[in-house]
Amino acid sequence: MRLHRLSVTAFGPFAGSERVDFDALSADGLFLLHGRTGAGKTSVLDAVCFALYGAVPGARAGGAPDLRSHHAPPEVAPVVELELTAGGRRLRVERSPAWTRPKRRGTGTTTEQARTLLAEWAPAAPDAGADGWRPLSSRNDEASQVLTDALGMGLAQFATVVLLPQGEFATFLRSGVAERRALLQRLFSTDRYERAERWLAAERARTGAAHEAAAARLAALAERAEHVGAEWAPTAAVPGAPRPTSSTDADADAGDDPGQDDDQNGDQNRDPDGGTAGQALGAGSAPAPAGPPAPAEVLERVRALAEATRQAALSTETDRVTTGAAARTAAAREHSLREAAERARRAAQVRHQQRQLALAEPVVAHQRAELEAAMAAQALDGHLRVLAAATGAATEAERRAAAAAAALSAVAGTEVDAGAGTPPSAPSAPSAADRKDRSEELRVRAARHRQEQGRLAELVELEAETAQRERQARQVAAEHDALAQEQARLRERLSAAAGQRADLEARVEAVTEEATGVEEAAAALGRAQEVLGHARTAEQLAGRCERARHDAAAADRAALDARGRWLDARQARWEGVAAELAARLQPGDACPVCGSCEHPAPAGRAAARATGQAADPAADPAADPAAQEGPSDRVDEGGDTAEPPPAHLPAAAAEAEEAAQAACERAEADARAAGQRLSALERDSASAAGLSGGADVATATVHLQHAQLTAARTRAAREALVSLRAQLGAVQAAQATDAAALEEVSTALVRLTERADQLATSLGADRARLAAAGGEEGLAARSARLAALAQAAEALAAAGEAEAAARAAALEAEGAAQEAASAAGFPDLAGARAAQRSAAHRGELQGAVAAHERAVAALAAQLAELARPHEGDGDAGAAVTDGALMSAAGGGRAGGGGPVDDVDAALASLAGATQQRAAAEAAAEGAVRAAERASTAAAALERLEAETTAACAALEPLARHAELTGDLARCAEGTGGGNARRMKLSTYVLAARLEQVAAAASERLEVMSDGRYRLVHTDALERRGAGSGLGLRVLDAWTGVERDVATLSGGETFMASLALALGLADVVRAEGGGTPVETLFVDEGFGTLDPESLEEVMGVLEQLRAGGRAVGLVSHVPELRTRVPARLEVQRTATGSRLATVLA
Repeated sequence: MRLHRLSVTAFGPFAGSERVDFDALSADGLFLLHGRTGAGKTSVLDAVCFALYGAVPGARAGGAPDLRSHHAPPEVAPVVELELTAGGRRLRVERSPAWTRPKRRGTGTTTEQARTLLAEWAPAAPDAGADGWRPLSSRNDEASQVLTDALGMGLAQFATVVLLPQGEFATFLRSGVAERRALLQRLFSTDRYERAERWLAAERARTGAAHEAAAARLAALAERAEHVGAEWAPTAAVPGAPRPTSSTDADADAGDDPGQDDDQNGDQNRDPDGGTAGQALGAGSAPAPAGPPAPAEVLERVRALAEATRQAALSTETDRVTTGAAARTAAAREHSLREAAERARRAAQVRHQQRQLALAEPVVAHQRAELEAAMAAQALDGHLRVLAAATGAATEAERRAAAAAAALSAVAGTEVDAGAGTPPSAPSAPSAADRKDRSEELRVRAARHRQEQGRLAELVELEAETAQRERQARQVAAEHDALAQEQARLRERLSAAAGQRADLEARVEAVTEEATGVEEAAAALGRAQEVLGHARTAEQLAGRCERARHDAAAADRAALDARGRWLDARQARWEGVAAELAARLQPGDACPVCGSCEHPAPAGRAAARATGQAADPAADPAADPAAQEGPSDRVDEGGDTAEPPPAHLPAAAAEAEEAAQAACERAEADARAAGQRLSALERDSASAAGLSGGADVATATVHLQHAQLTAARTRAAREALVSLRAQLGAVQAAQATDAAALEEVSTALVRLTERADQLATSLGADRARLAAAGGEEGLAARSARLAALAQAAEALAAAGEAEAAARAAALEAEGAAQEAASAAGFPDLAGARAAQRSAAHRGELQGAVAAHERAVAALAAQLAELARPHEGDGDAGAAVTDGALMSAAGGGRAGGGGPVDDVDAALASLAGATQQRAAAEAAAEGAVRAAERASTAAAALERLEAETTAACAALEPLARHAELTGDLARCAEGTGGGNARRMKLSTYVLAARLEQVAAAASERLEVMSDGRYRLVHTDALERRGAGSGLGLRVLDAWTGVERDVATLSGGETFMASLALALGLADVVRAEGGGTPVETLFVDEGFGTLDPESLEEVMGVLEQLRAGGRAVGLVSHVPELRTRVPARLEVQRTATGSRLATVLA
């Protein structure tokens, strides 16, 4: 990595644009970066780091650093541009941090986001620009990644490898293990080893938990086995096994499921200390537990429990079969006795029912006679029904004939004789011939009415059509009126729309001219804002120029004064040269001026006094009263020249002249700097005044306000024009719609007028014809009356004919019914009707008689059935039942006590058998429960035996794995596992890196210390058993003793820390892939060295620049300015720092 050029603008303390040519500075390999404290030397290095990584190193990176210069104008953007070569690629990066600038419009500020432009020198690339640079990225993160990949190191490593901060390494040299680990972890990535430590710790916890879980499962299986097999457990138990539950407890819990888990029965087996019996197998008869049993012992105990439970299951199964057979035999005997007792009870009930049936026999005989008469009358039901129907039909026909006659009278308006309503045998009843003639006459009249009605039907239809046309005429008239109103409304709307349209067109024309200047007003507003900004800048710069002009005048006066003093000191020294030479003359020596060995008149005290006064202002006669005495006191009496002046006076004069010259040079430099600042400010002020057009702030503000009002007015006019045009378009669209609607309405009015005229003409003729045909009654009423007359006449004729037919049928049915009643044995029809019963009544009589006969037969059959012996009856039950049944079959005597005694004996035998059956079933049920418990326990223990076998097999490898991972984790953590140095894995890796650093640093430290010192890495334990691995000692070759680095002096500490920094840089560079670093910066510390040590250090630095490497020294030491001719000076001023390059 080699730096070529750096440019900063408004960055850090640099207010303007400053450029650094590293290629020119590093032509000799070494260059010096110097300046006053706080001038900005570190900011140059920060600019390099910011350009490469978008951040600054060290403590300055905390929070949100403000990288923009506070001296720069508020609108100038902070920019850093760096050109470098890295990884064989020539790159140029330009970065700007986030900064706040004034808004271009209005007041306030806005934030500009950070930006990055990365380019590569590739003039042959197709996408390269005209300057040969090909753009790579404009994204901050992407550009940083490209640069990091090219450099092969991050910011922390770069700050250590390239910048070499001596103060930090001096602290590192004396710090403890924790501080050294923090720096080394920042430089060397040990994440993978720390992840390995965490993984091993997690694996230790996981395997330990797995082993504990397996052990707990084995204990739980043993506890469950003891609980399940407690009822049948063998008396001997392995050490640690729980005490079996007693048989009493087993009987008390006989209803529980022996296979249930510990969650249900855990409370019953919990010992007083709060743990379960399975947690510490060994609660037997021993007074204290002997520790958890071995897995083999647990397995053997479970197998013993399983075998004992299997034997118990076989025994209880045999008991279950035996007790079950006895219970079934007792149940069969009880069943036989119960049936015998039931037959005796039923026989007594049957005899009681037979006595009840005998008492009901007279009633049944009466019902039987009534049923026989009803069955005989049932044969006449057909004749009687026919007679009743014929009589009813004749009566109904007479009613209908009378109703028809009344209807015809009501329609005709006169009374009409129906010729009905009297029986056929009445003296005044019409004959059949009269009835027939009357019917024919009525039908003829009905035919005439029908014919007249048909003639009027056509006129009725015409009348209906006429009414429909009249309604149409009224509807047409209403529509005509509505359309006429709509036509008037549309004409009014069109007239109003025409006026509104004219008004809008006039307003649009008036606003259009005013709205055309929006763009010009906006441009004028922008120009006014720029002019105001330039005017304000010019006003500020004018004030600064006035102050700078005053400072420049003061600096010029100071420079003139300093030059006068220097010239005075120089003149005084030249005047005292003779005295100086005379002071050096010795008798007999040749004069250095004329070569004579005789010195007749050397310069005397006057010249020396002049020289001394120039050298020492305190010797001025005006300042020393003693010097004001007459010169006669200082001249020898013989008139000869006084003795030579003292030897120190010429040297003092020379020193005074050099001091005056240096003060003059400084004053003139200050004057030039003030003049340069004044010139720059005057140029900037003239430029701002030119950009503002000579306008002051007040004038520019007035122009801006006028431009703002104009722009607001034109924008309002533009918005009003858009609104007016929209309104005009809406009015035009509505006007076109109304015109089309008016045309349609006018056309419809013409059509409706023609239609109304046609309807009026046709209705006049039809109304005249209908009035002539209908008369006063009207066509519809007349037609309806004729139809009603015809219908009533026809109905009366049909009713008379039906009445005659019904009377004849009634006479015929009466004769047939009389004959049938005589044949059935009834004296007349009245007797037959009295014997008749309804079907339901006959059914009741028949059912009662049949039920009585069936009950008598059923009781007899039941007695016969009960008297027959049944299969399966017991001896005692058969004897009792047979005796009871024989007594019932022998006549059912009520006074004997035999049947009652037989039933009581059967019930007594049944009670005894029931008790025997209950006892047998209880014994069988107990045997079944015992067998089920044993079988369930045997199955559960068989499963537990298999699970215990598997758990024992799995426990041993888990224990080995847990022990192995525990040792590895403790070894990696430095807490055990054979790690005698108590060194973590990550610390071990850092210790190896530190050992490499110490070796690389020792090569340079030996040169700097003239072979005396070497840095030695030590992994000895720290005080009080703390961790080890990151210790540093210094080996003194003069004494052969290793000692603490804190015993080094200040200069020795600087050499050691410099060597450590250089060695660490080499190791970090090799760790990052061996990326060559051709530009280095060494920061401070040279002031602590004596001249010999400084010579040694400079020799090492001379070696660093071998192979074309450039080394920049950051120092305040004045001697380095003479040793390093190429310098980059940071000049601190009140308006911001500047950079000045001094080349060899």
